[in-house]
Amino acid sequence: MIRLETEKINDMRCFIAIDLPVEVREVLARVMRKIVQKRLIDAKFVEIDNLHLTMKFLGEIDVLILEKIQENLKNIKQACFSVTLDGLGVFTPEFPRVLWAALDGPAIFVLAEKIEQATEKLVPREQRSFAAHVTLARIKRVLSDEFYEFIEIGDTKKLTFTVDQFVLKKSELTRDGPIYTDIACYQLKDSGH
Repeated sequence: MIRLETEKINDMRCFIAIDLPVEVREVLARVMRKIVQKRLIDAKFVEIDNLHLTMKFLGEIDVLILEKIQENLKNIKQACFSVTLDGLGVFTPEFPRVLWAALDGPAIFVLAEKIEQATEKLVPREQRSFAAHVTLARIKRVLSDEFYEFIEIGDTKKLTFTVDQFVLKKSELTRDGPIYTDIACYQLKDSGH
């Protein structure tokens, strides 16, 4: 007897994100190259083209729920806003697993809450409070104590950029890493309107 997968065929792994401009990705790429050259950590680094700010991870969701989410996201109203790349950090410093770059700007938290409200009846609300960060690497182990000095210094110039849209994305996990596909883009309003 053949057992069927319990996962529905039409479920998709999705998340809502802000894509980073090329110049921001280039700054982060330089930081990652320095870490590799100095052999500070053993880690799986995120591909440069995949660097983004996750606003909300939706998980495996049904296509019908996805359609409702798309409709709700269309109703989000917010002006374009500025965000600043602001240093490096790790989650759980005593046993670091994720290296990230911080993003700073109050409007990003406003947008995160609007996205939560637009999706909360369809997918579970995030348990942790929103942290505006771009994942750079998943750390296997720290190879040198110099790594902590490196992230303390930050080694990222403060770079401010404008956010004018957010994106609903599909994520396909493959052996070579995730493949992200845009499902829908949501434009923010020009502050002059």
